[in-house]
Amino acid sequence: MMQRPVQVVVPIIAPHVKQGVILQARLVVSVHQDDAAGKAVEHEKRIWIFPNDPFADRSEWLENLKITLFDPEEKTADIFDEANIPFKVARNVTSLEECRDGLIVIGEGASLEDYRGLPETMLQLASSGLPVLCLAPSEGAVEISATSDRLRIRPRAVSLRRRDVIAELDKRLDAVAWPQCKMALGGLAFRIEVDRVLAEVSQGGRAWPWVEVDYQKKGGRLLVCGFGVIEHWESGPTPRFLLVRMFERLTKKTSNRSLCQEEIVERSEAHLLHGQQQNPRKSWASLRSTQPTTNPQSLFMED
Repeated sequence: MMQRPVQVVVPIIAPHVKQGVILQARLVVSVHQDDAAGKAVEHEKRIWIFPNDPFADRSEWLENLKITLFDPEEKTADIFDEANIPFKVARNVTSLEECRDGLIVIGEGASLEDYRGLPETMLQLASSGLPVLCLAPSEGAVEISATSDRLRIRPRAVSLRRRDVIAELDKRLDAVAWPQCKMALGGLAFRIEVDRVLAEVSQGGRAWPWVEVDYQKKGGRLLVCGFGVIEHWESGPTPRFLLVRMFERLTKKTSNRSLCQEEIVERSEAHLLHGQQQNPRKSWASLRSTQPTTNPQSLFMED
């Protein structure tokens, strides 16, 4: 007999809580056989009930983020308007270069190829101390130097992550699968050349859907997120609340000991590749040459 997935709607009566509160609940499923005494099998799972509005009671916080949005595809702006996220529009890359404060957001699906000045502008803004969030670019590349002094922009560290970062940001979010959709629209695949590191937009399995480029100056950071938070906004709470967590991660005040450093310490100050400890201070080329055939969940590279 062919087995098919079945969708079941379970109505619940939730207690009245303050706006924006996430409720914890317990789901118990019992299966009984016909004409059999007792339960054949029982499964219990903790679930979380999220509000529709991820920014409930946070309007003042959103205002203080001072978001500037560059959105050639105009999809992100529509979602921001729907979610009552205040933002200022940057009409072109030149106006983006003039930003001096606030959170910079590059709308989902923007082409780094069509707007050739955009990749360098993102790095310049991050290196000047601003938080920059680039949502799932569609094509193009970002040059990140780690082997040469020829570029003025040099990151202190780069963190590469996969879907495990979602549960790290918020353990209540689903980091395994989003309902009826592909989580990652793409990511960045790294190519080592003689005197530069090139991160190219790719939809392949080797691409990293989460790339953080960290700078020492004033906590500036560029985050390129390949998860489709805008495209899959209506699919469930994870895309919506992941956007909240990214805003928090990029804008919260930190000491000189950056988030990337904290991640590496929490992983016993090293990542295991091929079963051997890799020194995080090795060169990019060395790290690339020792990358295993199966994708690791995270890598940390430090200049």
